[in-house]
Order: sequence, then structure tokens, then C-alpha cells
Amino acid sequence: MTPAADRPTTLLKPVVTVSDERLQVLGAALVDLMHDQGFVPEAVVGIETGGLKVVEAMPKHARLIAWSCRLQRPGTERRKQALVRRKLLCHLPYSLTNLFRVFEDWLKGRKAVSVPPPTATLADELDRISTEIDRLGIRRVAVIDDAADSGATLACVMGCLRERLPKSVDLRSAVLTATRAPEQAAITPDFRLFNLTLLRFPWSLDYKGPYD
Repeated sequence: MTPAADRPTTLLKPVVTVSDERLQVLGAALVDLMHDQGFVPEAVVGIETGGLKVVEAMPKHARLIAWSCRLQRPGTERRKQALVRRKLLCHLPYSLTNLFRVFEDWLKGRKAVSVPPPTATLADELDRISTEIDRLGIRRVAVIDDAADSGATLACVMGCLRERLPKSVDLRSAVLTATRAPEQAAITPDFRLFNLTLLRFPWSLDYKGPYD
């Protein structure tokens, strides 16, 4: 599979809907991409929620040791807003929600990117994961997320984990899509299947099936 990162880019970003079935295909393709480029991870760390789902979609024969971590959990008010937004968006055709996605991405792309500090929960999880990596003698680890938009979350996790691991551990990042140009993001993933492409996942607020 030729990674979309090598394809020409356009100003108008495409929106691609990813079904549960296609997610399995993309999970396997991401593992293949890493292998094809000479990196064979022994373990993966999925960033919740989307990154963990990508990890779960990776093929069992890859025999990857898997952990998960989370930067934050949305508060009660944020969850309520998400539920209201989901109810609204699910009544609209993809042709309209695609426009909303592109416009929202454009607005966010105009904002300065800052990497958030790790929460106490994230620090505790990465302490536990780094201890296990050292105990098991693992030397190649990939941090997985579904999408790198601003890259702030991925940069935070990568930085915190790097601080906790010996320099001998090869730590890389891999995502299904990177939606920003490098100069607009906090980090450029080491591996990505799509470039400047907005993916609609089964867990996205506007997802209502593979077809409109």
C-alpha cells in the first residue's frame, strides 16, 4: 500500500468515512507500513479513545504487547455538549457534515498550538508502562493515535514517555491520518497512512454508518 503521505496534497482536505470493517484493514495497513519502513514494534501504546481502538484493530498475528493511556477525561458538561452535538449531526447528510468538518479544521488550524502538560493520571499510566517496558526488555515501541490534528496530545504523550524510557528504546509515533502540515502541528508522526485527510471514525460524533 502506498502511504497517502506520499501523495500530492490540496488546499481542500478530503473527508473519508471509516467503517468498522475498514478500520480493521487500516489497522493492519499501519502495521505493514511500519514494517515496510524498517520499524518492527514489539509493543504499542494506544492513546484513548481513538488510538486504543486502532490498536485493537491491529492483526493478532503481529503479536504486539499493548497498553493504553489517556491525557484527560471530558467533564460532565463537555459530555452533555457532545451528546447534543451527536444528536444534531446524525440528522444531517454527510455532504453537510463534511463541510462542517473542513470549516472546523480550518478554524482550528489558525490557532497557535501548545502542548498541554501531562495530567497526574497520564503520568501514573506512563510510569507503569515504562516500568513494564524495562522489565520485559522491550526495545521498540510505537505510540498509536487515530489522528494527529494539532499533534498536541501525541507530542505530550511522546515527550512524557521518552523521559521515562532508556535512550536504547526506539520510540516512534504512528497514526492513521495527519491532518495538518508540519509547520502547523506540534509533532509530525513517524508513520501515517493518510496526509491532510479528515477521517470520520465509528466513534466520531457525526458517524452514522459507512453510507449516508
